[in-house]
Amino acid sequence: MKLTPEILRNMYATLYCCYPFTKWSMPLPEEIEFIVTLDTDAMGTYCHDTGEDFEHTITISAARCGHMYTALCTLAHECCHMSFYRRKGFRWAHHSKEFRTRCKLIATELGFDPLEL
Repeated sequence: MKLTPEILRNMYATLYCCYPFTKWSMPLPEEIEFIVTLDTDAMGTYCHDTGEDFEHTITISAARCGHMYTALCTLAHECCHMSFYRRKGFRWAHHSKEFRTRCKLIATELGFDPLEL
């Protein structure tokens, strides 16, 4: 699969309409910059307010996410980080107990393997 920012935006739009994301006041797809890289170090990253044009940036590695399922699971993981963006400080960046609980909720609701989130 050739991953593009437009494909990521559409995948996000799908997740955005699904529970539990609907209860977390997620940003609209137009408010997020989607980047595709060939980085082999990370499957994906989320950054909040880097001072650029977009308040939110999600980067997904095409080198690590060559299948739709992997890309969607990685995107859901980064969206889980983004669901904490309104919290003070860098709490959105950590894999805390609350983060893991949200990942399990996402996996249960959408049929993902919880270990892949």
